[in-house]
Amino acid sequence: TTSGLDGPAPSASSAEAATETEVVERYKAFNVTEEHLKHKSLEEARWDTYDKDQQTEEALANISRFSSLCSNLQTNIEHFSTTFGAREKEMDQLNQTVKRQESEIKRLSEQLEAAN
Repeated sequence: TTSGLDGPAPSASSAEAATETEVVERYKAFNVTEEHLKHKSLEEARWDTYDKDQQTEEALANISRFSSLCSNLQTNIEHFSTTFGAREKEMDQLNQTVKRQESEIKRLSEQLEAAN
C-alpha cells in the first residue's frame, strides 16, 4: 500500500479501477473528511469506497424487494376489498329475500286466520 493518496496503487480489481479523484469525490459524498483520507492509502480508500458501493447496491435491492412486497400487499388488499364487496352485495340480496319471505309468511298467516 502507499502512505497517502498521491502514491500509485495496483489496479487488479474493479474497486481499484477508480481514479484518485473519483475516490476522493466518493469519500466526500459519504461525509469522510479529507483529513481522514490523508491517513489512508489510496488502495484502502478505493476498497472502502467499493464497500460503500456494495452497501448502496444492497440497500437498493432491499428497497426493490420492499416495494415489490408493498405492491403484492396492495394487490391482496384490492382483491380482499373486491371479494368483500361481492359478499356484502350477496348479503344484501339475501336480506331482501328474507324480508320478502317474511312478508309472504305474514300475508299467508293473515289469510289463514281470516279463513278460520
